[in-house]
Amino acid sequence: MPNFTFLHHPVHSILIAAGIGCAWLTPPHFLSAQENAKDDPGAYEDLLAIVDSEKTLKHLDEMAKMGRNTQKEFESTAAKILDDYRGWIEQNPDAILGRIFLGKLLVKLDMKEEAHQQFLAANKIDPHVAVVNQQLGNHAAETGNYSEALFYLRKACFLDPDAATYHYQLGELIFTYKNPLVLNRDISISEAEELMMESFRKATELAPDVRDFALRQAEAYFDLLNPDWNEALEKWDHLLESTDNLFERDVIRLRKAQVLAKLKRYLEAREIADSVTHESLQDSKQSILSELP
Repeated sequence: MPNFTFLHHPVHSILIAAGIGCAWLTPPHFLSAQENAKDDPGAYEDLLAIVDSEKTLKHLDEMAKMGRNTQKEFESTAAKILDDYRGWIEQNPDAILGRIFLGKLLVKLDMKEEAHQQFLAANKIDPHVAVVNQQLGNHAAETGNYSEALFYLRKACFLDPDAATYHYQLGELIFTYKNPLVLNRDISISEAEELMMESFRKATELAPDVRDFALRQAEAYFDLLNPDWNEALEKWDHLLESTDNLFERDVIRLRKAQVLAKLKRYLEAREIADSVTHESLQDSKQSILSELP
């Protein structure tokens, strides 16, 4: 029996992990596949029962985080749920929704190759489901097929333009793999920078409450060849005004000081850098101050 375990990711590893989410949730980008599944109400209800059973895995995972030894129960429960999904798919081979849910659970259990096969099969049934294209893009990025990843993630954004995570992932893909994408002539440097910034902008606009998106959009100006530093300053000012977290405010102040230095506003840059008091940021503060004339 495989050694099942849920994957836990830091917030900023969204390129691969975000959008996978919890397989017991049904986000909006499943709607077209969901409507197709409802053509057979009995099968659809059976599938929902399997999806609902994943709550047990979530509970066992939470208990494990609290120090309880739930590994054996988790493994047996996961194996049964996987068998239930596979049985359902065998009876409904052309129903895409079952493959999506199974694929997403397999990703969570780090069984990525089997998950990939499910998403490939789903894509053959219907190549116009956003979440399937997103998952294929994620896998392509993980396995070094950056051209393919770009194709699938752009398609996912086109199919579901209101999914903020897809735009965020596309921006991160371009940032991380810009060089091979440009060398492969998938995109020019100027097109890459424009698409990256547009992707982060859309993610931020679509999910204004997800602060990590706004922070990444502001950070992206440092990734451009010829950024508009006045525009960048506006972003960092807004971020500073919109948080009461003392540590985050100090981090933003340091970034703002760097932007002010780019604008040759050195006195303002020194003043705001000097205002940073958090102990863990003092080395960064001194580094920025040492670069000011």
